[in-house]
Amino acid sequence: NGTRHFPRFLDKGEVPNSNIPYIVIEFLQKLELPKSSESPLNNSPIANVILGACEAIRELHKNGYLHRDIKPENLMQRENGEIVLIDFSLAVRIEDVKNPLAKRVSVTQGQMRGVGSEDSMAPEQAFGHASIRSDVYALGALANECFRGNPPPQWLPIILKAINPKPEFRYRDIEEFETTIRQCVQRHTETEKVDLEKQIKSLDKKIRRLKIRRSLATAIKGISVLIGILSILMLFGTGWSFDKFFSKSFCCIIKSCKCSFSSIRHVVIIRPFAS
Repeated sequence: NGTRHFPRFLDKGEVPNSNIPYIVIEFLQKLELPKSSESPLNNSPIANVILGACEAIRELHKNGYLHRDIKPENLMQRENGEIVLIDFSLAVRIEDVKNPLAKRVSVTQGQMRGVGSEDSMAPEQAFGHASIRSDVYALGALANECFRGNPPPQWLPIILKAINPKPEFRYRDIEEFETTIRQCVQRHTETEKVDLEKQIKSLDKKIRRLKIRRSLATAIKGISVLIGILSILMLFGTGWSFDKFFSKSFCCIIKSCKCSFSSIRHVVIIRPFAS
């Protein structure tokens, strides 16, 4: 597992009759940076990319090397979504980083150019200086690019600390940066669950209110039908009085509406006066 974020070498040899050496590595896919607008509250696709890169850099540092060129083009992925770090051409041993040969600073078109890519390298790398916090800076720049320069509130302080121009104000190492991101993801995952529970409870209340309204509508409809029947009977002089009809049929109204009122916890039944 310690090398799962690095390319896997499968074979090596020479091309027959040419003495040209070759190596064979696993097939890797281009990494497409997730868009923050397509992510849930905790932005897990982006978190997975950044945390995968953190794990790779942490393992590299553990083996005594700095990468110095962390950027989207140097991150690929396997079919299962695992992040793979590539291009170690600018990697240098941490203990040799102060060596003049490792600085590799050159002047191009009147400007000082250091080691790394201009869009993602730490400011000190422009002068040939690099440290663990320089790779932290590059990871912060990567996270900022994932959010298209507009990170959500929960991510903003994390990114700002990581890309602070002064190394001493950044995270001291990859572990601290990675732990902060995991805590952020966990905290907002729990918040998302609480919000979902509130939405479910609110929806449940609306459903119960709707059932009550339908029950009342059914009851009113039944009463309206019976009153209509009573009016017809009284119109034709059948000898039915209102009191007699109401006392005889009130129980039928309650029975016909009993099923509709099953969702109501408390039902008040008003008994008619005896005729």
